[in-house]
Amino acid sequence: VNLHQESLGLYWRDRKLKPYASIDALKNDLEKDDQEISFAMNAGMYQQTLAPMGLFISDYKTDVKLNTRSGVTNFYMRPNGIFFVDKDRAGIVSTEAYKKSGIKPKLATQSGPILILNKKITTSAVMSPNSTHKNKRNAVCLIDDQHTAFVIADDPVSFYGFASFLLTSLKCTDALYLDGAVSSLYAPQVNRRDSFYGIGTFLAVLERH
Repeated sequence: VNLHQESLGLYWRDRKLKPYASIDALKNDLEKDDQEISFAMNAGMYQQTLAPMGLFISDYKTDVKLNTRSGVTNFYMRPNGIFFVDKDRAGIVSTEAYKKSGIKPKLATQSGPILILNKKITTSAVMSPNSTHKNKRNAVCLIDDQHTAFVIADDPVSFYGFASFLLTSLKCTDALYLDGAVSSLYAPQVNRRDSFYGIGTFLAVLERH
């Protein structure tokens, strides 16, 4: 996604405050306003109610506050972090750094763990090179502060293996893990239209007419 040329948005609920739960529902709702999406992907971890686990900011409005609690799921693995877009600049920072930064972004989603930070693979219990735990995964990464890449691994991969690919093959400077088995992608340009139901939030690019 080129943030200079494309409009990236973050979505959770429709105008009646009902969670979209699927890319199809998001697509159908936007079409009511003559808006079409050219790309969409799930945007981070969520609760059973489909509410975001952590920070959720869309169009400068904070619907869910920063989550600084501790826990045992992947979301809480340090470094936990934030993907944000401020005007036409994207960033990925740790939750602690975000809390101190005073950033007031256009959109922000919180997840964990951060896979790459400042061109280095991060370390945590789940990031071991020797880990045999593999799963379908997706992530957002920065090529630079105006170009983001959204990556999905359909074949099971470890956290470390996924991070290594992002760092060496895509040259990502920073990358944030979004989710595992539910990872979904809508990208008709590559004939991909996942229809998984029960997803909390979405990042999507609106087509420009």
